[in-house]
Amino acid sequence: MKSTRKMLTAVPFEKGDWRPHEKSMTLKRPVTHVAEIPNGLTVTLDTDELDFAKGYKPNTLSSKEELIALFEKCAAESMEKLRNATDENFRSNWTMRNGDHIYFTLPKLQKTGADNVILPDKIGGTHMATLVTKPDGIEFIDYLSGEEREIINVESVPYDELPGKIKDKTLHDVMNWNKTGVNCIGIKDGEGKFVINPPEDTNITKGMKVIVLGTRMQIEKMRQNLGG
Repeated sequence: MKSTRKMLTAVPFEKGDWRPHEKSMTLKRPVTHVAEIPNGLTVTLDTDELDFAKGYKPNTLSSKEELIALFEKCAAESMEKLRNATDENFRSNWTMRNGDHIYFTLPKLQKTGADNVILPDKIGGTHMATLVTKPDGIEFIDYLSGEEREIINVESVPYDELPGKIKDKTLHDVMNWNKTGVNCIGIKDGEGKFVINPPEDTNITKGMKVIVLGTRMQIEKMRQNLGG
């Protein structure tokens, strides 16, 4: 918020009607939008969608003082909304649309800035259920991270971090280059989909990630081989 406020105070709002090209929007429109951005959190928590077909009117400002006041108002309201939010407020989805055309639908927690969502109650329930149905498997996984032996780590290796000689090669080539003892347990493809225990002839291409399992020492040695 501090950096945004500093940027907005430096805007030459008296030149707000300037535009770099006749097809471009005026200067005041994008800076007004920046001032409005914190309000996105409030809108996300208070509603389930934003439909431009139902009418959307951006704020119309005439001075820098109004610009800063709008930002302060939006920031204060969003922080207050966040402080009073409950888990239940974040569990549903939020949609941006224009009539029948849907731009995107996201979980509210992700829309408000979380990359990954961990729900302790869900994890706990799943863990207990699995303990009953598959006790040996869960006991082994718990043992891997237990105090009685060396901790096992899971590491994600992006395609861009691979040495040139093994880029666009098969998974077999990647895993057999300068072996450190780590094992591949999955890959994440360019579309963000996971493949568990992928076949060795899978080609590792741009945008993919290799998920490996190993001890801390094995992971560190692998990182050294990659130059990281």
